Amino acid sequence: MIRTGVIASISTLLLGHADTRGEKVAFADPHGAVTYGDLMRTTGNLAGALASVGVSPGDAVAILLPNSVAWVQSCLAINRAGALAVPIGYDASPPEIVYRMVDAGCKALITADDVLDAVMRIRSQVPALTTVICVGTGATPSGVLRSDRQFAAERPA
Repeated sequence: MIRTGVIASISTLLLGHADTRGEKVAFADPHGAVTYGDLMRTTGNLAGALASVGVSPGDAVAILLPNSVAWVQSCLAINRAGALAVPIGYDASPPEIVYRMVDAGCKALITADDVLDAVMRIRSQVPALTTVICVGTGATPSGVLRSDRQFAAERPA
C-alpha cells in the first residue's frame, strides 16, 4: 500500500518542520548549525536569489562544496527554485569540474573560497555558466555573489 500522506514537496516538508520544530537544529557541521526555521528561510532566500539571476525551473546548478550545512542548504534551495542540482565531488580536478558542468549545461555554480581561484580559471570553459555563488568570507572577485548575502536577503522563493 502506498502511503500518499507522506509524499510531499521539499518546500512543504521544510514548512512543516519549521512550524513544528523551528528552533531545533536540522543540520550541523564543525563550522556551524542551522535550525529548521532558519533552513526554511535561508533556502527560500537562496532559491529566490537563483531565480533573480535567471535560473529557471529545469536549469542545472552545480554544487562544488565539501560536506557541510552549506551543501545541504544549497541542494534544498536549488530544488525549491525548481532547478536541478548537479553535485560535483569536492576533490574533483578542474578538467572533471568543467566536464560535469558542460555536460549538464550548468547555468550557476555554488562553491567555496578554497576552490574559488580554480573555478575562476575554468569559468570561461563553461559556456552556460552565468552565476557563481561563493560560500565563505574571502575576497569576492568581480562577478561572484556571496552566499551569506543570498541566504540573508528576503526574496520570494
